[in-house]
Order: sequence, then C-alpha cells, then structure tokens
Amino acid sequence: STSVLVNNYTSSGDSLFGNDANDTHKFTGHVTASGNISASGGVITGYDLVTQRDATIGRSVNASANVTAVNYISASEFRSSGHITSSGNISASGTITAEHLYSSDDIVAGDDIIVSDGGKFTLDGIGGDTYITNGGSNNTIDIAANNTVIQRTTPTGVEVTGNITASGNISSSTTLAARNLDI
Repeated sequence: STSVLVNNYTSSGDSLFGNDANDTHKFTGHVTASGNISASGGVITGYDLVTQRDATIGRSVNASANVTAVNYISASEFRSSGHITSSGNISASGTITAEHLYSSDDIVAGDDIIVSDGGKFTLDGIGGDTYITNGGSNNTIDIAANNTVIQRTTPTGVEVTGNITASGNISSSTTLAARNLDI
C-alpha cells in the first residue's frame, strides 16, 4: 500500500488513478467536473444525491429513504412498497388500480363510477351497515340500512320493507293494488 499526498494536481488529457479494481481513492473537499462523470459500477453516497438539472436513469432507482422531486418523476412503471405522499395533485392519463382508496375530503368524478357485481357503495364509513349495492344481479339496486335491504328497485318495480309515509298526495297512472287499505 502506497500513500501519496497531492495538494494541487492539474492535468490535460487522460489521467489514470490506480492499477487495480480494489484500489480506493479518497478526496477531501469537492470534486468538480465541467464534463460528464461516469461510473462502470454503482454510485454510492453517504449523503443525498442532488442534481441541479434533469437526471436520466437507464435502470432502476432503489432507495431506502425518501425520493424527493421539485418538479416531477416520470417512469414507465412506478412501484412502491411504502407510502406515497404528495402535497399537490396526483394525476393519471390511464387507470389507477388500488386495493383501497381513501379520501379525507370530497371525491369528485367527472365520469362514471362503476361498482362491480356484489360490490357496495357504503354510506356510513368503513365496515358500515348502510349501503347501496346491485344485489348481486343485473338491473337491481338494493338500499340497505343496518345490513337489511329496505328498498329493492328492479325494471318491474320498487319493493320497500317498512312503512311509506307521504305528506302530500299519492297518485297512480294505473291500478292501485293493496292487501289492506285503511282510509
């Protein structure tokens, strides 16, 4: 092992440090380059990696801590095993697929909201017992309270469990059928 202390080194043309892949070269202070800095192996920092311009990475970015961007991060595929936090908008021109979607404020949809067969649109919180569902079949809408269907709407009519009360007139353009009618 040889140690050489150099206070000032200026070179034009190519320079070679070391003669073996196991050699280590330590610099105290800043290393500045007016051209590219390249590495045939990984770039390892003991602190943040900061760029003043765009960073183009041809392979994966692996981080054990936060990845922060002032403008945007663009990727053909983005995976995270932890939380993704944004203080601004998150937008997508394609489909967002998620196991669970939570909002502490309003959700606004500019197009359809589709609930798959048997799915519920819950109205009173996670695990709630008040919900709207398609009843597991086409052309059926069930409204449930306390986990009991209180209204079922089908193409042939509306079934209601419980009393129906009206403060005004009830009218019909067809025959009224009832088991009992108290007037």
